[in-house]
Amino acid sequence: MSINLRYFVAKNKKSLSGFFHDQNIKTYEDVLKYCERRDIEPITVAEYEDVVKKQVLPDQKNEVSLKNDSEAEKKAVTKKPKPTRTTRSRKTTSKTQKSKQTRRSNSKVKDS
Repeated sequence: MSINLRYFVAKNKKSLSGFFHDQNIKTYEDVLKYCERRDIEPITVAEYEDVVKKQVLPDQKNEVSLKNDSEAEKKAVTKKPKPTRTTRSRKTTSKTQKSKQTRRSNSKVKDS
């Protein structure tokens, strides 16, 4: 009994597109070869084509990342850093706790 490729990829906490990128899978035939080696049920051609259509082409990805980088730089310049907290909190004791502490230290031991 072999497992499904979708289950195998999900078990490894990856998406199919990330899996194809990591395994250097470019065509559906590569998917079939990989599945044969691992004794896994492959996905259908339609599922493969859906995943490939959703992937962004490398040229488009670079253009998008350049735009996002310039916007991120503008936002980074305008943001003010959060002030760090330098004060330390002290452990406070009530008056009754202080008197109990002093009684213990002042008590005498009875001689028998």
